[in-house]
Amino acid sequence: MKPSPRTTWILCAIVALLGAVLACSSGSGGDPTAEAINQMFALTVTAGAAKTGGEGNPLLTAQVEATAQSLALQSTQAANVELNSDAQKATAAAEAPIKGELKLYGIDPEKGHVAWIHPPVTLEVDNYMAIDYANEYAGTIAADFVIAADITWNTEYGSSGCGYMLRSDGNQNTPNTYLALITRGGSGHLVFGILANGEPDGGYDIFPRDYDRSFDWHNDVTNRFTVMGRGSVFTFYTNGVWVGQIDLKDPPPDPVMPAPPAKPADQNDKNLMDQYKDQLAEYEDQVAQIQDNHMALMGRHEANAPILEKGFVSLVTVSESGQTTCHFDNTWLWLMDE
Repeated sequence: MKPSPRTTWILCAIVALLGAVLACSSGSGGDPTAEAINQMFALTVTAGAAKTGGEGNPLLTAQVEATAQSLALQSTQAANVELNSDAQKATAAAEAPIKGELKLYGIDPEKGHVAWIHPPVTLEVDNYMAIDYANEYAGTIAADFVIAADITWNTEYGSSGCGYMLRSDGNQNTPNTYLALITRGGSGHLVFGILANGEPDGGYDIFPRDYDRSFDWHNDVTNRFTVMGRGSVFTFYTNGVWVGQIDLKDPPPDPVMPAPPAKPADQNDKNLMDQYKDQLAEYEDQVAQIQDNHMALMGRHEANAPILEKGFVSLVTVSESGQTTCHFDNTWLWLMDE
């Protein structure tokens, strides 16, 4: 995917934002907000792993209960079998629409399983350079996967967004992870960013409306956002429509630079020249960020940087500034058979 001249710099800012927030040391000199987020993530992962997949799974709970009662009277055993059967039916009913949706993405629903179905959750941040995330099943490790959610957003800035943290190693100080976000900027913008050892390491941008005319970038609307990861290849859908694909093993495309600002016709006008100088400084900053992003991607390609093959997944909200609200509904994670 070729970077946009208007908004590639936003990608760099978001990836840098994530790096700034998550890469802070947990020592006493670090930013307190970043430290709290780091600690929360570590605790969430630890707590999720400790569950070993048992809690929140009605089928597994029913099976455990049936086993525990297996030495009781025959009538009790029969009751447990009925409970198990009800749980199986409930699970099958919940999975049916997911399996139907998977077919839209060319996924065989018989070659994998539902890892979790997440309850509705709203993430809100109201700080400069802020991030928040959630996953009630944080102990789940995803390799090849599909994740989807209906996302309803309200953001003050177009570069703030909602989405997913993917294949994270859970390191609270120097994380390795991928980040997939949809934002309102540029009439709708999909960002895929990379963090390597806690540092921003390049990223890609996609514009959903190039393919999905139903994608709505306005506030207080809902778009369905789906990401499929298979090895180094990530495929993106919005509202069930294919909008792009990247292969992290491919060389990055050449960057496209924005047009420089035009000089005022009257260069003796101090106010106009001051505005031009401000615009020029912003332009030069954008160009530098685009070049840095491209160099990072080239460096990864030339160094044959390792692909994150598996890791933790979470729902995420990232804010450049001001209030950002992301509501996730009908959210699920599908794991493909290896």
